[in-house]
Amino acid sequence: MNKESCDEIVLLGVLKAQDILREKSFDPIHAVEHHQKTWENVQWIVNNEGLEKSVDFGVLRLAAWWHDVDRGKANETESFEKYCEDSNISPILVNKVTEVINEHSFGQLQNSLEGKILYDADKLEYVSILRVETLLEMNKEGKIDNKVFDYYKIEWAKRINKVKGSLNFVSTRIRFNNELAKFVEYGLKTPFFADLARSVI
Repeated sequence: MNKESCDEIVLLGVLKAQDILREKSFDPIHAVEHHQKTWENVQWIVNNEGLEKSVDFGVLRLAAWWHDVDRGKANETESFEKYCEDSNISPILVNKVTEVINEHSFGQLQNSLEGKILYDADKLEYVSILRVETLLEMNKEGKIDNKVFDYYKIEWAKRINKVKGSLNFVSTRIRFNNELAKFVEYGLKTPFFADLARSVI
């Protein structure tokens, strides 16, 4: 298969993931915007770590766009696998992408370079002020109920310090610490942020 064909397969896969996320995401903070930011973070890590010649960009791009499509399901790659089966995509590519996705959750080990990159790219979102503001706004609008809101509030505070020590790359650790400082400074101004900020100080 030539490069153009591979690029087209990846692009079609990304567009399918976007369609699914727009129709129904796990919740508003795991929607299209989170996946877009994760993909941007993936590219940032690859560039800052000088990994351009060492990674499979097709695998990374698909993994970034599908990583939370099936969040909360027993099989978190179910929709991706079904899409690939219907599209006759190479089992080799499918296996690589599913392996990377299955290694991205908090507390899991990453065995591949692509897995380490996706993990760090996803976890940089823990210090995203915009993401927490989205959570606050969605709760005010009733798009996230209080039970889910309280769950995120507790889990975010519980995990944020642990995430800092779990990152795989020097560049992501430095960036996380820099953004964490801004997160804390800004965070003390609002009730939700204040709880998170005090858990870090």
